[in-house]
Amino acid sequence: MALAGKCGIGFNQREWDLDFSNDPIDALHILRETHRHDLKAMMYAEPWGVFLPFPKNWLQEHKDSSVVMYYDQAPVDAAALKTYVESFRHDLSPTERFPGDLTNDDLYRILQNTAIEINPAGDWRLNCYWPGRFEWGQQRFGDDYGMIIVNSDPELTLPNRQTITFEKARYGFIERCLNGSGEKMDGYYIDSESYAAGWSECNFRRDHWTVADLPLTYARFPEDGKIHVFQHMALAHNDFLRDIRRRADQSGRCIGSNTWPFAAFLIPYVDFLGCGEFFNKDALPSLADFREFRFLAGQKVVTTMDYVLNFEGNVPVSAEGVEQYMEPRLNMYLQYGIFPGSGNAGDSPEKYELLVPVMEPYAKAIEAINQAGWQANTRSEVTGDGASGILVERWGTDPANGLYFTLRNRGKKTAVIQLRFQPANRAEKKVEIAGAVELLSGATLPVAAEHGVWTIPLEIAPERTILIQCVDENERVLTLK
Repeated sequence: MALAGKCGIGFNQREWDLDFSNDPIDALHILRETHRHDLKAMMYAEPWGVFLPFPKNWLQEHKDSSVVMYYDQAPVDAAALKTYVESFRHDLSPTERFPGDLTNDDLYRILQNTAIEINPAGDWRLNCYWPGRFEWGQQRFGDDYGMIIVNSDPELTLPNRQTITFEKARYGFIERCLNGSGEKMDGYYIDSESYAAGWSECNFRRDHWTVADLPLTYARFPEDGKIHVFQHMALAHNDFLRDIRRRADQSGRCIGSNTWPFAAFLIPYVDFLGCGEFFNKDALPSLADFREFRFLAGQKVVTTMDYVLNFEGNVPVSAEGVEQYMEPRLNMYLQYGIFPGSGNAGDSPEKYELLVPVMEPYAKAIEAINQAGWQANTRSEVTGDGASGILVERWGTDPANGLYFTLRNRGKKTAVIQLRFQPANRAEKKVEIAGAVELLSGATLPVAAEHGVWTIPLEIAPERTILIQCVDENERVLTLK
């Protein structure tokens, strides 16, 4: 836990409801240690689907290769899936998937009420099927498990996904365990799985349409060449996000989430957003992706949390891997103030040993510019050799929190340029800038002022980002190391 701050955002994915179910004393100890390190404890949920245990090799026995599928979806015979769910009906024993008093019959009724229909025939979607990985409970431990995609709209009649999330399990169970402890959870973490777990689905279920607050849409489907009307689930989940924002405000909690293509839907409701970048050295997201996240998020915190910078995607766990892949990625994140994230690396001390030295300076730099505040209008221009390949962002909505610039050279050769900028507001007009420092290298830079315009000469290596801090005579220069 002590390493989390040094890594920007240290993300340790756990399910608190299971922690309290397995060992409430130890779970409370973990929570108190979390708060002692000034870290936030978020209650996890994935409200767009319900995970169920399946008998071993069930998918192999009921596979239907004709089912059209996308990322992480399982090609299963729809009739077999519904028949299996029927086996939970009238079973009043506690479900092994969720702690508390939620029964298998509860899950059956929830699924009957909320499972989306992915075509006019009324078929359900099975997603994220993993053999032998059901790790909850005792009777079904080691079975297969998979997710049935549901509509998370809280306005659907009960019992629905809200029952799992808030009342009988998940959040409700955690709240009951914390009663009288003097501790509380700091917020909600909504794992969007935007491309995989329901966000990209088309819902043909007409009784769901009656409570939709955002409009239906239509498209021509390649399966039959016909135009179909449906409810896009990105719009349906908007209702859940609005409701959880209301709950968070009422309880004084924050909300974090993780996404990639649907950031525009999440930003209005969350306090910090994970880019959801799955690190792969051979297929890296572009700088434009992170630019889009910053422009959508504005002043909100954006991070690469969730499995990023964990030496995944075939990146060697070595100093060479850090130099060749990690540090260049960190340098790119700096341009748009994207916090580096190290997810679930706590069980691998050899990874932290390599990551912390390179991540800590960037974490400090990104924290400083986020505290200064991103400015949509840079009121600046770049001139000189290579100026056309330079990106500029300005940080410092209030001069009291410092004034910073991040500049990235997208070109293939060193750029020799001048950064020219004006005061962004009336308060800055009163500021006397005495000098500037490039914080990654520690180099001191001259600043010239003429007719209300400041000019700083710069050299930027190809495909690199630099960080400039403008200082007056009394301002302390940020120390990164």
